[in-house]
Amino acid sequence: QVLISNSDTATVIGPKGIRIKDIRQYTKCEINIENDKDVEGESRKVTLRGSARQIHRATFMVQNIAKVMR
Repeated sequence: QVLISNSDTATVIGPKGIRIKDIRQYTKCEINIENDKDVEGESRKVTLRGSARQIHRATFMVQNIAKVMR
């Protein structure tokens, strides 16, 4: 699992989900972002499933998209 700030969630997902779809397609990793109703505090969980390499790539991309897009 990876944590991202609530304020970065929309950036990671992208317009109409395009960024998260691209990350899923590129990394072949299953990525699930915690729903609004389940969020406690300032961060939300991103659950990643796949091989170690897929998870590593997806983690890097999810964590860095928010930094780059700010």
